[in-house]
Amino acid sequence: MKNSSDLFSKLKNREIVRNHVIPLMRDMILQIRDLQIIEKIRCAMEVWCLHSIALSQLYIEDKASRETTIKLGLELMETKFGDESSKYLVYGHLLNNLGLVCGETSRFKEAIECYTKAIEAYKKAEDFTEEERGEWIARSERGLQGSKAKLNK
Repeated sequence: MKNSSDLFSKLKNREIVRNHVIPLMRDMILQIRDLQIIEKIRCAMEVWCLHSIALSQLYIEDKASRETTIKLGLELMETKFGDESSKYLVYGHLLNNLGLVCGETSRFKEAIECYTKAIEAYKKAEDFTEEERGEWIARSERGLQGSKAKLNK
């Protein structure tokens, strides 16, 4: 009986995430846009919200929306920060997560490109510790190797 109970809880939690968490995060983005603060800070806050939405979409298994959300975050970063995008941890996260989506949808060449860019971004990011840098680079390298292996099958 535990398995059916666990399944019910997971489905209920997904419903909560879909109907409450994601809309709340979208509302937060609207509120952030209204803040009278430095543009780059406001943009970074908005992108972190988009990253959180993408993680929520991962939880509810909404791949199409997740990819769209990640690409929106990347576009916003690249538009506002240009070449300085890679100074921010969230940029590496978005690239890494886009690599994951591409791999899950059998687009291994795109995944390889995303993971490679994520590794480079993590190397340049300035807003986290060296220990965290090593952990995130290692995660992207595992994704990169997995995508290369699947591409060569």
